[in-house]
Amino acid sequence: MSTKLSSAIRHVAYDSLLLAMSVRYQQTPWSESMGNGLYDPKEVAKAAGLTKLRSLLMFFIDDPKQDDISVKQFEAAGLCQAPTLSRSFVDSVNKYVAHLTHERTSRSVHRPKADDLVRHGEAILRHSVDFFEQCRTNGLQIKGRTIRYLDALEEELTLLNLH
Repeated sequence: MSTKLSSAIRHVAYDSLLLAMSVRYQQTPWSESMGNGLYDPKEVAKAAGLTKLRSLLMFFIDDPKQDDISVKQFEAAGLCQAPTLSRSFVDSVNKYVAHLTHERTSRSVHRPKADDLVRHGEAILRHSVDFFEQCRTNGLQIKGRTIRYLDALEEELTLLNLH
């Protein structure tokens, strides 16, 4: 497998780790607000988690654009099926996370909630775990920082009862 793909796996592992942390933070009780009191840490974690969820959604389900990393570029792609998520959820993540649109301001698009992040985040994380296992099986060289990300991801998944 190419060095380019071996390097790409590090970024998939990093985004998976941050998504797992954000999902866990949604289940963590927080006692104080931050900033001016408009948002608590869960809201900040939700925004970060939705960003990483979108990144991984694009990795698993979209056709790659010029510079995109995609599951389709890996030999394991044929073994790892894309997650099944509702199109309306994917659209809402795109509208609320990646774009400032008038449709978003009109509230005609569902605003992703913490429960959405947890439910869909856990589904994507399960696919990520399958993907990493298939990459190892297919001889992808995983080393350095990628190993540390995957070890930390395993710890997070254990805390979430997903591993």
